[in-house]
Amino acid sequence: MSYISLSEAKTFLFPRGDAPSGLDAFITAELEAVDDIINQKCGRKFTAGDPGEIRYFDGTGENYLFIDDLITLTKLEYRELDSDAWTEIPSGTYLTSGIPIYKIILLSNAITPYFPEGDQNIRITGTWGWPSVPNTIKNVAKQILLKLLLRTEQFRSIYYKDSLASEGIPQPQPSLTIWDDTLESLIAPYIRHYWEYLR
Repeated sequence: MSYISLSEAKTFLFPRGDAPSGLDAFITAELEAVDDIINQKCGRKFTAGDPGEIRYFDGTGENYLFIDDLITLTKLEYRELDSDAWTEIPSGTYLTSGIPIYKIILLSNAITPYFPEGDQNIRITGTWGWPSVPNTIKNVAKQILLKLLLRTEQFRSIYYKDSLASEGIPQPQPSLTIWDDTLESLIAPYIRHYWEYLR
């Protein structure tokens, strides 16, 4: 599922409702490229995973832990040594921060005062990702889609047909840059930086 549907894309590109049906497959292929561009820029995906997925994290020796984007936390477990059994940290003994969740904080009544230092010794079960695609991401996706499509002669000839060709105005040259200043400012709050894991 792309960040914007084919219907949303066509409404954005052809607001008068005159989108040629022959472009559907062409636009759909570009929508996949748009998602990849955004995912690579942000270092995350704005989709929801399957419930019950397990992921592992390194214990830090602190009472907090930064994790991947998490919609629902089902079970939180830890172990000190690889040979140890997994011990569940009961709900109600830790707090979560963010929507989606990106940080877990142990409370004073937790069975462990900190996440023991170790390699992949924290086990978290839940639904990972984002509950829905943020509107800003949808808007950015539409702008990137238009930029990609305008790089092709086939689309430019259709897109500018009524607005420019009838007046004899030459088609503008397509942009070779995806991330202009406007899109950079819109996407900035959604970029996951390496230092987020170190806070």
